[in-house]
Amino acid sequence: MPQNQNLNIEALVKDCASNNREAQEKMYKHFYRLVFSICYRYVGNREDAEDKVNDIFIKLFGKIKQFEHTGSFEGWLKRLTVNACLDALRKEKTQRQMGEINENNDVFIFVQPETSMKEIYNWIGKLPDRERLVLNMYCVEGYSHKEIAEMSGISAGNSRLLLHNARSILKTVMER
Repeated sequence: MPQNQNLNIEALVKDCASNNREAQEKMYKHFYRLVFSICYRYVGNREDAEDKVNDIFIKLFGKIKQFEHTGSFEGWLKRLTVNACLDALRKEKTQRQMGEINENNDVFIFVQPETSMKEIYNWIGKLPDRERLVLNMYCVEGYSHKEIAEMSGISAGNSRLLLHNARSILKTVMER
């Protein structure tokens, strides 16, 4: 979550687009936690998430002139972050072919009220990369299976299967 709500984001974006180092530092500090939380959900551990955050801000400052000020900068930054995480995961893993699954076969996870978010993120962080990716995109980011398929290069059916697998794994872990 951004820290200083009184910050003029539009002016900050324009200053960053002019390569103003002071503005870039303010931008980094202001949006660090937001970008880190997204990265952490995708890469699954603190060290890799911190590295990814730095990569994303470098990419952000290189692309900030492309922001058209027509929507929320925060939304644009979230999309840039998710896409950067997806690109990194694509480079790290070769994609394997998987079967299709009917969406009606999804397993629903019931979390006990006393379960902490830290515990849940820890479990999610231990999922296999592809399952963690789809779970984050579908459950946390709110993308549809069709959107996940377009962004990650898998079929919508494979997205459903990976979500099903992630939920099954998490259900098994949570039942212990």
